[in-house]
Amino acid sequence: MSLFTHYPWWYLLACPLAGLLYAWLLYVRTADFPLSWKRGLFFLRFLTVTLIFLLVFDPLLHYIKTIQQHPYLVVLSDNSASMVSGADSSQVRQGVIKINNLMGNSLGKDYTVVHWQFDSDASLLKDIDMADFKGTQTAIGDALSKIGQRYLPGELAGVVLISDGINNYGKDPLGVARSFPVPIFTIATGDTSSQLDLALRQIFYNRQTFAGNNFPLEINLKATGASGKKSQIDVLFEDRVVWSQDFTVGNSNQSFTFTPLINAPREGLLKYTIRVKGLPGEINVKNNISNFYVDAQKKPTQILILSEGPHPDVGALRDIFEEGNMFNARWLPIGEWNAATNADIDLVIFCNLPTAKSDIGTLVESFRKQQRPMLFILGSNTDASRFNKLNTGISIKSLTGKASSFYPVFNSGFGLFKINNLFQEKVGILPPLTGPEGVYEAQPGTEVLFYQKISGVETPYPLVAYTRIAGQSQGIICGEGIWWWRNISYKELGTHQEFRELLTSIILYLAGGADKGNFRVRAPQRLKQGEHAYFVAELFNPSYESVNEPDVSLRLTDSRGNEFPFLFSRRETGYGLDAGVLDPGVWKWVASTQYAGRNYSDEGMFVVEENLAEVNNLQADHLLLKSLSDVTGGTMVYLTEIDNLPKLIKQIAPPAVHVTEEESFNSIFDLWPLMLVIFLLAATEWGIRKYNGIL
Repeated sequence: MSLFTHYPWWYLLACPLAGLLYAWLLYVRTADFPLSWKRGLFFLRFLTVTLIFLLVFDPLLHYIKTIQQHPYLVVLSDNSASMVSGADSSQVRQGVIKINNLMGNSLGKDYTVVHWQFDSDASLLKDIDMADFKGTQTAIGDALSKIGQRYLPGELAGVVLISDGINNYGKDPLGVARSFPVPIFTIATGDTSSQLDLALRQIFYNRQTFAGNNFPLEINLKATGASGKKSQIDVLFEDRVVWSQDFTVGNSNQSFTFTPLINAPREGLLKYTIRVKGLPGEINVKNNISNFYVDAQKKPTQILILSEGPHPDVGALRDIFEEGNMFNARWLPIGEWNAATNADIDLVIFCNLPTAKSDIGTLVESFRKQQRPMLFILGSNTDASRFNKLNTGISIKSLTGKASSFYPVFNSGFGLFKINNLFQEKVGILPPLTGPEGVYEAQPGTEVLFYQKISGVETPYPLVAYTRIAGQSQGIICGEGIWWWRNISYKELGTHQEFRELLTSIILYLAGGADKGNFRVRAPQRLKQGEHAYFVAELFNPSYESVNEPDVSLRLTDSRGNEFPFLFSRRETGYGLDAGVLDPGVWKWVASTQYAGRNYSDEGMFVVEENLAEVNNLQADHLLLKSLSDVTGGTMVYLTEIDNLPKLIKQIAPPAVHVTEEESFNSIFDLWPLMLVIFLLAATEWGIRKYNGIL
């Protein structure tokens, strides 16, 4: 500890001088005390005044604290369902608890042992008995990446990974391990042998169809160790078999593809079940059955696309719309449009309009009066001045007459509908869109899906957004190049599915009529098991101004009729609710509120799809675990060899105490003993003078 002050040190010499002068003036010339008393009182007054004057300069006490921190050792436990789906499930449960206790008891003196668990995400494990092995996916790479980012360089000694090595989600574990800073010690669980199994691997189908139509279904089945065996596969609707086929397995590792046509008998969310007849001796029968859900609608959504002429984005939009059967899209050059063409139109898309040649102001106003939803896709030929006059809620300032490129940045606060998690993660791979250069301004209440990133700088300018004019929602995509997004997403992801889902969500929000009325609720349409169910509610007064004074309640009902009540939380505008993770099946919801003496309600349903990733494959991958250890300089042991692990850890990753210094400054006024000393000095002097009758 040392003393620090903002003033020059020689200023502090004034403190004892002031104390000396004060005591001399008071006691040197007085004859009321014997000399010994005078010297004592002189000294008391000198100390008191000196300390008080010292406080005037407000010196600081400088502390340096040396901290010795043992290195961290992370015990990372796999909490996915595959860990306990084999015959050794009891041994694995007990082994995980034993390992966590062993690491703490054997290495706790030399390391700071912390316990983590993971499935699709990693989190701290407060109680080692909390593991429930209910994770629906395993992301070993993501878990290791999170651990590597969580601890500073030099803090982490090693990671003990307890897993069966079955990785089915997220980053490549070996890719993460190659740059991992410390050894990974793996403990292998599970059975690596190939077992008799019939497994439903993948199911492909159209999520939307029309009531009364047949829709194609593709079923991929994997047969392992079942050469010569016979079985049967069925498709059921409402517990009634609507399609069935027998098959015989020809070899020990064979794949089958079945492509039946299935009928959608009525409108609504329809549940179908695929069931494979199990074989004698088959241990894992959980992957023999799977449910899927199809939304059967009355008629397709009618979409009108208008542009000056052929455009790659028009082609990309039409290709996406034609891949399913839920949209019926027509394209017209803007010059050929007439009032008769907009009958039964659910959505109008303006592509690269208005331009210097084509002013669409009158047309937009007519659609607005008819309450027709509209989506504007801007481009390099868009006349920004004319666009600003359309009153879309987004305006472009500081016009240069040039075009600019905008990369997309996902807005995590967007709540109108849910974007596929994989697409959120892969937004960075998308190329830029091209639109008018300028400063984009959005009216209050604009919901932004993607922001613009220009020249590597993220901006607050909207790239894809929704606005509301006179109570009607409009969509704006501030650049052309959607066709490029489609091609790149296919190249990187191997499928158009994620891009199709994004575009479908953008279109359905506008065309689905969800933006009508004074009370609106945005609910999930389809979730995967393990995902959170988010709801967004909006309440408007008669002037279509957003209000959120009254409470809004939500009631969820599962497929068994169980009800779960919730209450929305108020946001800056509107309401939000996270209903958490829900069980697979069809869920119905009803939201309600009261405002200005009127009752408002909205209702709907959604589906939570089963995630079969953890039951599709139960063959442990110990080769992956060994590779993780070899790449990082660790070692792999089996569950029966864990007693040797503490010694191996000390040899390979010896504990090195991490020494840090913590510096702090405290005011001298916080030093209460000094205040007490000043008080006692003054009180003692006062007492002596009082005793002698001199005050």
